[in-house]
Amino acid sequence: VLFTIVIQIVLSIPLGVLAAIYRDTWVDNVSRIISLIGVVTPGFVLAIILQLMASYVFTIFPVTGRLDGGLDFSADVTGLLLIDSVLAGRPDVFGDAFMHLILPATALAAAGIGQVMRINRSSMIELRGRDLVEASRSYGVPERVVTFKYMLRLACVAPLTILGLEFASLIGNAFIVEFVFSWPGIASYGVRTILQKDLNAVIGVVLVSGLFFVIANLVIDILLGILDPRHRLREGASK
Repeated sequence: VLFTIVIQIVLSIPLGVLAAIYRDTWVDNVSRIISLIGVVTPGFVLAIILQLMASYVFTIFPVTGRLDGGLDFSADVTGLLLIDSVLAGRPDVFGDAFMHLILPATALAAAGIGQVMRINRSSMIELRGRDLVEASRSYGVPERVVTFKYMLRLACVAPLTILGLEFASLIGNAFIVEFVFSWPGIASYGVRTILQKDLNAVIGVVLVSGLFFVIANLVIDILLGILDPRHRLREGASK
């Protein structure tokens, strides 16, 4: 899920900016097609498609599991193979774990990429006509600075909110993709505990999911205050 959010940020924000800059051109049309495909395609369908492509076309990507069976490694520090392999000084484990991570994270990220890209595009287009943007241009500020320093900073407010909700929802809604890739995640574990009627484990999964939801929204609120001072709390504002 953490890697999924990274993919969504790295891909959706730049694509949304490009779609807004080159509005109504082929770049914008291609971006909208990618966004539409990502939104309407269920994650488990995309997961199966990626598995088939990895099996017959891009054979460098593993299709199941977190690590090759030939590698002897146990993630005992954080439980995250990428972090623990760095701490243990095992670049071979890091590379293998990273390759195993790409396909399931891509399948989970597709819907979020489409949503965030569309929202970021709309925000950028709306900001292009604002007085602050026109004033910056009239003062001779380069278009690159106006776009990436002023417009993008304000346009990221709505996408960040969506990413926070997306991160929290992925904790519990990733079980089908985890089943497809035989990934031992918390979502698939939660489904198994429900089927086995293990109430203590179900409560644990719910509490962990709720904790991630609270933390994600707290981080998003802090980032929104940094990006846009209008979201900060002021003394006496609640009076």
